[in-house]
Amino acid sequence: MMSEYIKAGDTNSARDLFDAMSVRDVVSWNAMLAAYVKASDVVAAKELFATMPVRNVVSWTTMLRALSDAGDFVGMRGLFNRMPERNLVSWNCILSSYTRHGRFWQALQMFPRMLLEGLTPDSFTIVSFLLAFENLRKLRMGRWIHANLVTPALQVHAEVGTALVEMYAMCGDIARALVVFIKMDRKDVFSWNVMIRAVAMHKQVDDAFRLFDLMRKQGFGPTISPSWVSC
Repeated sequence: MMSEYIKAGDTNSARDLFDAMSVRDVVSWNAMLAAYVKASDVVAAKELFATMPVRNVVSWTTMLRALSDAGDFVGMRGLFNRMPERNLVSWNCILSSYTRHGRFWQALQMFPRMLLEGLTPDSFTIVSFLLAFENLRKLRMGRWIHANLVTPALQVHAEVGTALVEMYAMCGDIARALVVFIKMDRKDVFSWNVMIRAVAMHKQVDDAFRLFDLMRKQGFGPTISPSWVSC
């Protein structure tokens, strides 16, 4: 019943049922906490989190997401530092928060710390770091992450390949961006558009038009027009 209230967004009824429970385990506490986060009620989430008798990594990460959504970056970083246990979901939460809000230096500062903690990044982690490197024009760091962390298993993800293309292009290495793009096994319409914009940005208009035509021959409907490419 409590889960039904939460799905319906009725946090008041969910809380009444939660308070009436004779036994509450960490799962029920986490469910109530997640309900407040979903409702963007960070005040209630903080109060509940403070009274939790037992917390696990899910509890901490849920609260991390609440502070991220509220734009409380100081509180988010402080909570992250206090976490007794951090997993990949926790890391991806804080990284995505920084990159989503344009705080690329903060994301960059997390990079060596994550390596020291020995976590193995997934595609989401890689894309977040590449986005930070791209915006900060950190080509050497982008090359390092490509050479050392982008495994063949990650390379097949279109979002990873596209992030690499965009990072190389924005950092000025259009030749490498094109090599990565050609080697991509899976290309979606976003990948094609990123590559076309990249070569156009570097004044390689003829290459941009050739890619545009090849994109259509591959069966992808372009979301940019040839007139944009020639600008």
